[in-house]
Amino acid sequence: MIEYTGIDEKRVRIMEEGLDELPLLKYIGYELVWVERGKAIARVKVDPSRHRNPNRGVNGAVFAAMADTTTAFAAYSCGTDVCTVSDENQYLHAGRLKGELTCTAQVVKEGRKLIWTEHRICDEKGTLLVKGEYLYYRLDDD
Repeated sequence: MIEYTGIDEKRVRIMEEGLDELPLLKYIGYELVWVERGKAIARVKVDPSRHRNPNRGVNGAVFAAMADTTTAFAAYSCGTDVCTVSDENQYLHAGRLKGELTCTAQVVKEGRKLIWTEHRICDEKGTLLVKGEYLYYRLDDD
């Protein structure tokens, strides 16, 4: 169950249903835990059997999936359907194959057609592993 505040309950239910339909997110163990207008927080419990890269760290695809999905939910919480226009992830530190990853995403600017978001992914010790930004197009504005 997603905790939320300040957004329509119907939008939260659509988010929950959407997550149930995405096998990649199920596979990596993605869990959306908090949403409010313009902000979303998600977690992934690290599983070495599914998340390992050849260097024995967390695969960058796990970070990218977390960032893309969490920023999309932050943008979607603003009341419009969205699609990704561009993304940028900066990998600052290797993720260890234990513990939990947390992605915090927030809307930086809402325009008439575009929504700009930023994200940060940290491990359970608070070490910043990945940061970046995603730009979304408002689909309902067509």
